[in-house]
Amino acid sequence: MSEQERAGLERELGEARLRLAEYEARLQATTDPAVRQELRHLLADLRERIEGHEESLGETGAEGLVATFTVENFRREVLESQVPVLVDFWAEWCGPCRNVAPIVAALATEFAGRAGFGKLDVDEEGPVADSLGVTTLPTLIIFNKGRVADLLMGVPSQEELRERLEHLL
Repeated sequence: MSEQERAGLERELGEARLRLAEYEARLQATTDPAVRQELRHLLADLRERIEGHEESLGETGAEGLVATFTVENFRREVLESQVPVLVDFWAEWCGPCRNVAPIVAALATEFAGRAGFGKLDVDEEGPVADSLGVTTLPTLIIFNKGRVADLLMGVPSQEELRERLEHLL
């Protein structure tokens, strides 16, 4: 698989995981039997698609729950999400950013189905970071209903980040 094909598949996988979280949130929120049945069907299809993508990528575990956001998918996957989404703004050269990644991965597992998680490389996707005024790395922004709900700069503890997410659920 080429690097470009892999990147495309990773993007699709991240998008599918965010949709999964949204559909699960909708399922919990509705009492209409017809809507619940349709959502269960959509969830089953998405889970099957996610599993296939994970197998294609050789991906398992928490890393698979953290999407990669880009200029192209940011609005759809973050701003239009029906569930809170935590975005880790990072760069390859940022040492402290490496300390944030395992915290985000652990919380992605813990909050699977209730919140979305992703990372955005500021060097590759600068216009998004610039539009939000991100100038310090690492920066973590939690979006809820299309708006910035919380912002942290530096390396937070897992507990602090967990509390901030729980506050939004």
